[in-house]
Amino acid sequence: MPGETEGEPELDVVILAGGRGERLWPLSRPSFPKQFHAFHGPTTLIQDTFERAATLAPRERIHAVTTSDLAHLVLLQLPDMPPSNLIVEPLGRNTAASVALAAHAIEGRQGDATIAFLPSDHAVLPGPDFRRTLARAADVAGRSRSLVIIGLRPTRPDARYGYIEPGQALPLPGDPPIRLVTSFHEKPPAEEARSYVDRGFFWNSGIFVGRASTFLRLIHEHAPEISDALDGVPAAAPMTDLWPQEAIARWGALAGGPFDRVVLEETDDLLVVEGAFRWDDLGSWGALERVLAPDILGNTTRGPSVSLATTGSTVINEDPSGVVATLGLSDLLVVRTKGAVLVAAKDRLADLADLMRAVEGSASAVVPARAKA
Repeated sequence: MPGETEGEPELDVVILAGGRGERLWPLSRPSFPKQFHAFHGPTTLIQDTFERAATLAPRERIHAVTTSDLAHLVLLQLPDMPPSNLIVEPLGRNTAASVALAAHAIEGRQGDATIAFLPSDHAVLPGPDFRRTLARAADVAGRSRSLVIIGLRPTRPDARYGYIEPGQALPLPGDPPIRLVTSFHEKPPAEEARSYVDRGFFWNSGIFVGRASTFLRLIHEHAPEISDALDGVPAAAPMTDLWPQEAIARWGALAGGPFDRVVLEETDDLLVVEGAFRWDDLGSWGALERVLAPDILGNTTRGPSVSLATTGSTVINEDPSGVVATLGLSDLLVVRTKGAVLVAAKDRLADLADLMRAVEGSASAVVPARAKA
């Protein structure tokens, strides 16, 4: 196996909890993003993630990394996580920086541990296959200096996901098999995504496992500016109130970028193991419809609502003080929160970011309609 080393360090788990979830506006807001909401049960996405993490590691070895403005929400929603395990960025600089800071902190506290990174905003069906897949990845990552990604069989072409081209299986005992990664493609065009599904590529689940030193080495190779920004950050207690001002300034100056693009697309040192568990990236309103079962008319609802002659629509009401009533709608999204109401044609949700910018600019902004592509 490439770079094999001795020993099997105990697994640490890091929950990536700094996302903003802008494509689920207005339910998800910068001050209260989607990972802190409950979508398909009484518990929130980050609480679900913590419970999955607890099947992999003792609770004292579960950490979360987030930004200073969201730290209070993480502590509030994860009371069983030791507060000292919260790793805080002064400013969000995307997941490459988050992964680097968490690896830096854990290495400083307990040496070259094996770390599994779990996104906090995904829907995952926990169970024996999830645990078995992660245990397999942790075992291989703990013995090697390679990153192990969890890949999943696509159920459809989707240009919003990353794709992994699996290569040769390594001659390792155990199951499921570990394969080399031939190539990694983050968010390809739609036609390429369709081709990747036909050719047997995996989806990138966003879950990856490796030694702390492996993460830090790859960050240094592919994003040295992030490594430089870690200089002066106290690894043993990386809370922002303990950071020197010059370290905060260096962090704030980072351009940032997702770990997938910064590292995974750029390195040849990747392995993949296939997971058979149910998974969905709740990154859009369309994804939420796959989690909330539609009725016989194709409507998906949550919260107090009444619909008449309405088909193929999604109605979300987060304000229990009133009801949302729809009449004669088709293929629309209606979202009511305490601070905003969104009514949108489903085939225009790709333009939601434009609408958000208009709302931020003026409470009564009117943006000229654009022709459909």
